[in-house]
Amino acid sequence: MFAIIPGRHDVKLAAQIAALLNCQLNEISYQHFSNGDPNIILQPPIRGRKCFLLMNGYPNLSQSVTDIMIVLDAVRRAAAVKIILVNLLPPYSVKTSDDEQEQIELDRFPHELTIRAKLSGSYAKLFEFHGCDEVITVELARPQWEGMFRVPVSNLDVSREMADCLQNLTIQTDITFVPVELDGGARCLRVMKHLQERECKCMEMTHIYKRKHKDEWLQEEDFDFKNKHVIFIDHFIRTGKRLREACEFVISQGARKCQAIIAHAYLTDGCVEWIESCDCLSAVYISDSLENNINNLNSKKIIEYSIAPVLAKAIQRIIDDEELLDMIVDD
Repeated sequence: MFAIIPGRHDVKLAAQIAALLNCQLNEISYQHFSNGDPNIILQPPIRGRKCFLLMNGYPNLSQSVTDIMIVLDAVRRAAAVKIILVNLLPPYSVKTSDDEQEQIELDRFPHELTIRAKLSGSYAKLFEFHGCDEVITVELARPQWEGMFRVPVSNLDVSREMADCLQNLTIQTDITFVPVELDGGARCLRVMKHLQERECKCMEMTHIYKRKHKDEWLQEEDFDFKNKHVIFIDHFIRTGKRLREACEFVISQGARKCQAIIAHAYLTDGCVEWIESCDCLSAVYISDSLENNINNLNSKKIIEYSIAPVLAKAIQRIIDDEELLDMIVDD
């Protein structure tokens, strides 16, 4: 017996997972007692069940973290036999800022990184204290985040789903993969491996770098972008500023067009407008890990791919007490 409980902004993805598992999605109601204390109502009852809480840290981090702690406590008090937190983008797990000014501040004041690491550890302890027995996440930018928990953490690999977005490119040549984050090369290599299994052989990978405090991008020596089809792979996008600058740089170096695949996306209006207006960017693939209301974006270039099958498979294995070793990131 198990139950899937969605957060405020995760109902769509949770419903897809429930449909794949052929089960009913539990309903959760956020109410308050007369004295203002939260009152969480769960239907149907979850006594004696393994409970999977699909709850993320966006769009409002403070509200989301509070919700997670309150719901964890409510599920524990409702006598769940085991609580698995499916937290696809954990608090402070994004490695580099998508906003240039914020990144400059982090470079100028390195102790802020230490504070963020401490906050991540604090959230881990809070989640454990309120009843979390296990954590499932997807494509962490900070693998060390796993070490902040004393409970098991499974960081799921969705590089195969990323490769599925590019299956129509297997007959093309001169494809160059570029990780937007500095140490995102391992993710690129995993995607390339899946494409090679589909007989896509004309691929290569290179890196580009932005110098700190300077509006200047650099590339690896002796690499020529001329007439290349560049595919950027990134962990997270919000405003799109970093991706926009990277795209403009490779085009200035002779690349003929660009695409991007993103593991997690919470798109602002300005980001959507830029994607639509950029002639050299033909498509941006984003996962449905965070709710973006893709049907309301009126975008022909933003394409959503689903990670619900991966999560459903992982949940089914946990229900059956099976291992997830072949599903997790092992870079």
